[in-house]
Amino acid sequence: MNVQTIVCDVCGNEKQCIPYEAETGDVICENCLQICYVVAMKDKKSNRYFSVGIKGTYEEGEILAKQLINDFGTFEDYKIEKIMMTKHFIEATTSGRTITEISPRELKKHLKDGGKSICLLDIREDFEVEKDLIPGAVHIPIQRIPARIHELDRKKEYIIICTAGYRALYICEFLQENGYKVKTLKGGMLGWKGLGFVVPLAVSTMKAASKLRGRKKDDLL
Repeated sequence: MNVQTIVCDVCGNEKQCIPYEAETGDVICENCLQICYVVAMKDKKSNRYFSVGIKGTYEEGEILAKQLINDFGTFEDYKIEKIMMTKHFIEATTSGRTITEISPRELKKHLKDGGKSICLLDIREDFEVEKDLIPGAVHIPIQRIPARIHELDRKKEYIIICTAGYRALYICEFLQENGYKVKTLKGGMLGWKGLGFVVPLAVSTMKAASKLRGRKKDDLL
């Protein structure tokens, strides 16, 4: 690609450079880009890779991957992908802060009261959210977060959602280091559904199953 004159969608400046076009369509100048590494673990049972975290160097990614293989018997392999991340211009870092969590009941009450100060961010894989997604949640898979991080608003608090809460911890750490206010959903989607907070897709599936089996809706809900 040749040098072009562009207006960067991240910093807003007009520059002559070799532009980078994100999957969102944003055009980004080279000064607003940096390299990071997405760690994905291969699950023995499903034979699928699940992205679990984002690190600044390949070596940090490899340490995380080996640690997960050692700590969890469910993983048998890993891959580390180099991707481009949009830089954020922030002087202070929140690195080192304790990552807090919010319970499903607390989140349910907060959403019922309006929930204007928070944003739900579901970081699971595309095939995972086909099954369920909390109403109003924004879905950005882990491997796409670096390229889309400039879309997030530092004035809001993000509730990070995964399946059981483990992946959310790593992404909370990453987002905190980039100046975002975050919490994890305790127990993830398993915790949410375990308390009976059924998502719309699951409800429609239950209704369909109820009709096929000749059972009442109340028997399933």
